Amino acid sequence: TAGLSSFTGRMMTRGTGKHTADDIAREMDSMAGGLSGFSGRNSIGVRGEFLSRYFERGMGIFLDTLTDARFPQAELDKERPIVVEEIRNREDDISTLAFELFVQNLYKAHPYRFDPLGTEKNVLAFTRDNLVDFYKKYLVPANMTLVVVGDVTPAQVTAFLEDRIAGWKPGDFAPPKVPQDEPPKEPRTAYKYKEKEQAHIVMGFMGTTVRDPGRYTLE
Repeated sequence: TAGLSSFTGRMMTRGTGKHTADDIAREMDSMAGGLSGFSGRNSIGVRGEFLSRYFERGMGIFLDTLTDARFPQAELDKERPIVVEEIRNREDDISTLAFELFVQNLYKAHPYRFDPLGTEKNVLAFTRDNLVDFYKKYLVPANMTLVVVGDVTPAQVTAFLEDRIAGWKPGDFAPPKVPQDEPPKEPRTAYKYKEKEQAHIVMGFMGTTVRDPGRYTLE
């Protein structure tokens, strides 16, 4: 299912129970703002920005995409070829290819070996139900962090949220069981030849865990 999180994140702002994708785009433009889904190797969510004088209006749309994304089939059909084209274009990005080759050889069991964008085969096979199921499983309050930065007070934010998400069920969330890799016992080397006037080299090793306080010293 590599690429499912990325595809789900992209589709979260493409229509809700109250707003179509065009409605959302027009509303955010009128507030000098923007709204987009995101997905990384460890996270998925929605980010938005708009002028603070439109806080309630902008935050309302933001929460709507977070809690009531509908994944319209027509929007999914428009987004799929865009994602496929991005995957195909990676072959021309030598630095990306070098890093992907690195993680594929460093990790043999852990999902970090996969490209977050996924494969063309996977993206072509994803159904609307796949996205909806993923969204309902992971986008629940028990698994969320909300961050607000700007010219608003904590009291404003709290009052607004209490009024809007009172009925949002916490959800049952358990992190997935992830297979682990032992560090390589000897150096691994991998090559990929491209007819380009460049050479890209990546050398690296496993670091510490996300939750280890030594992570910050290492960085």
